[in-house]
Amino acid sequence: MLQINTSKKKYIVIATLICLALIFQPLVNISATSAQSMPDTSADRPTDTSENHTSNNSVSNRSNSRQTNSPTESTNQSNDSFFNPPRKGAPKRTADAGARGPCPVYGAAQPVTLLIPNYRSSDRTITIAASTVSDYPTLLWYVPSVVGLNYLGLTLIEEETAQIIYQTTIPVAQKPGIMRWELPSSEPPLKVGQWYEWVLSVSSSENAETILNSACYANGYIGRRPLNISQQEELDNAGSDLGKLWDFYAKEVIWYDGLATLDRMRRENLANENINQKWQALLELSGLAELSGYPPVDINQPSAQTRSGSAD
Repeated sequence: MLQINTSKKKYIVIATLICLALIFQPLVNISATSAQSMPDTSADRPTDTSENHTSNNSVSNRSNSRQTNSPTESTNQSNDSFFNPPRKGAPKRTADAGARGPCPVYGAAQPVTLLIPNYRSSDRTITIAASTVSDYPTLLWYVPSVVGLNYLGLTLIEEETAQIIYQTTIPVAQKPGIMRWELPSSEPPLKVGQWYEWVLSVSSSENAETILNSACYANGYIGRRPLNISQQEELDNAGSDLGKLWDFYAKEVIWYDGLATLDRMRRENLANENINQKWQALLELSGLAELSGYPPVDINQPSAQTRSGSAD
């Protein structure tokens, strides 16, 4: 693994904060009660750097062979760059190898795509990831409607220990759209100050082991960041008010929770122009403009199999 010296780490943290701020800041100023014109994102929109991932290694093998890299916390815990993200290279946002690789299930369809920020970096050993403040955050992705694609495999790996702490297979909706999955409260909560890798495996099989170990997958990173006393009070005061929660997450640049909150608002009122405008702006600013028009889709079947492991 390439090493990054202390001086360079400082600039990585600063660059990460700037990138995330570019995504959320224009959205904070969108009125919660009236529709406004979309912000001009041509100068700020990140360039798509996602790549096809066609490794022949299973999720289990990838986890067991990885080098652990304990992140170092920053003295500033009031922003989304409170510690250095894992230096594993750019995450693979799309599980897409087309007919040339191990993902022929797609055909000509848009591949499964994780809803994570997409950045351009001159140093490809740097992964710029996004954060949560939730015990059990919600993950979102786009899924196509493809004959034979009935289940996806979800794996959560603790970065510091390289242990798989959660695995499940998830039934795929039978129409294209945005799926969401909340990590179950029956599992241990995410640890504050820890990074996790989440892997979405794609296979036309209905066998859980085959799905979870598919060579066709997309991956991303999620870190649970701390909140200071003032931030925690503001979050507590927001309660279950989705509008207030969205304002808080957008202001504090908390990607996963902000995205999940906006998705809930959209699901509850899909015809609301202002909510749809915010959704479109967020996805456009994070390099996901091609997915902004897809509707939310629901999971209406039980998962095929769930497994968890200890991260201790």
